[in-house]
Amino acid sequence: MTQHNRLAFLPSRPTVTAWVVSGIAILLWLGLQPLRVRFADVPSLLQSMSQLSGILGLVLFSLTLFLSARFRWMERLMGALNRVYIEHHLIGALAFLFLLIHPVIALVYALQIHRPNMAQLIVPGLDLALTCGILSLWLLITLMILTMYLRPRYGLWRKTHQYMGLALFLGGLHGMLITSDVSSSLVLRWYVLGLAAIGFCVYLAYTVLNRVSVKRYAYTVAGLHRIKDNVLTVDLTPTSQPLLSVAGQFIFIRFLLDGRWSETHPFSLTSTATETGLAISFKILGDDTQRFFDLIQEGTRAQIEGPFGTFGQELASTHHAVCVAGGIGVTPFLSLLQTIQSHQSIDVYYAVKNTQEAAHLADLERMAAASVGKIQIRPWYSEAQGFLTGEAIQKACKLEANDHVFVCGPPGLMRAVRSQLVRLGIANLQIHSEEFSLDS
Repeated sequence: MTQHNRLAFLPSRPTVTAWVVSGIAILLWLGLQPLRVRFADVPSLLQSMSQLSGILGLVLFSLTLFLSARFRWMERLMGALNRVYIEHHLIGALAFLFLLIHPVIALVYALQIHRPNMAQLIVPGLDLALTCGILSLWLLITLMILTMYLRPRYGLWRKTHQYMGLALFLGGLHGMLITSDVSSSLVLRWYVLGLAAIGFCVYLAYTVLNRVSVKRYAYTVAGLHRIKDNVLTVDLTPTSQPLLSVAGQFIFIRFLLDGRWSETHPFSLTSTATETGLAISFKILGDDTQRFFDLIQEGTRAQIEGPFGTFGQELASTHHAVCVAGGIGVTPFLSLLQTIQSHQSIDVYYAVKNTQEAAHLADLERMAAASVGKIQIRPWYSEAQGFLTGEAIQKACKLEANDHVFVCGPPGLMRAVRSQLVRLGIANLQIHSEEFSLDS
């Protein structure tokens, strides 16, 4: 395996952090009693597994809330924000699994030892410590079902997600009050509850206290360009301190519509943000983007967080690169392609359903014409040509070991192109994708 391939499978910073905080918790827990005592019989085994799953669930849940905060220092600490959010979902799912296992094993353990007052484990209000745990678990289950299965519109999802902090607070109280290894070991107690406190405080700072903790830039809409019936480009100018960015980054923005601030949404910058202004472009993908499309007008006020992201930072150092834009995933390339240098050669695939969907093809062609041969635009229409494949890209572009591929678009396109190019021998590390999981 090449060095590139080895590096490609190194875990991300959030994943390493999850391993470390979990590993420390396990080591502290193991040091409290000999293994022969913990696994002496079935009741001891059940009690140990229940306690350990509860500890790991609380530790990982604390990390999940910590990672959910959209601070710029979080990106410097943990890596590109869009990637952090993906890891946040995975770590959150693992935490949820442990927190589900914990009460199930505890209930089986109680049945094994014929515990009196079994109702305390199920009915809230009979015991304070257990009540906190029960309420935390049911709140978490409700929120996870809402998030993973019901898929509400973004605004409702964002509002309900704020109650994750309450679930962690109740879970922390349960861990502090219940008689367990956490209560019997001062070191383990400070470690587990300390992580819970950090996660809760960071989450509280972003959700409840965000008016003072989050820097927002004030802008107004200076121009609108309805490129297609469902695609809008918005030019914005700063009203005070401007936001500065590099090519390929994205922002979170909200607009003052009908006297109320809209929900905050992520959009890639289609031009590098400077002191004079910035631009975004979006497609109608849901209720909120439909509202933006209908109500935004010149003079509309906006508030912006960011910039975030590191997509395309490797483009400047590569001689030949392939950019794959799927649909509205073309937006980060509109700023990245403005930075092309004289020694570079860039092939740009613009994958859309048909010519009517190619909202930014004219923009790409203007950049290609101005580049004097450095940029080659390759429109790909799935209705006529089928889905874009790695084989088609390799056949046309002749990718070599040092070439980079940049992909932004629907998740299915990004996964397919990456896996197909890896099978064709392109190092996974050389393939860069801009992924974001928030609905619009």
